[in-house]
Amino acid sequence: MNNLDNMRFIMEIFASFSPEIELLLSYFSLFLMIYFNFLPLGKNNKDMN
Repeated sequence: MNNLDNMRFIMEIFASFSPEIELLLSYFSLFLMIYFNFLPLGKNNKDMN
């Protein structure tokens, strides 16, 4: 899960700016995790089969 590690690293950098940006990025990262988890679903299922 390299994408998650990179996202955490970027979040730690941006979290030092301000609480508002940290809150905004927390919602954005949640959206990104859901997006990246469900986007390649069909591709992963084809590879597994």
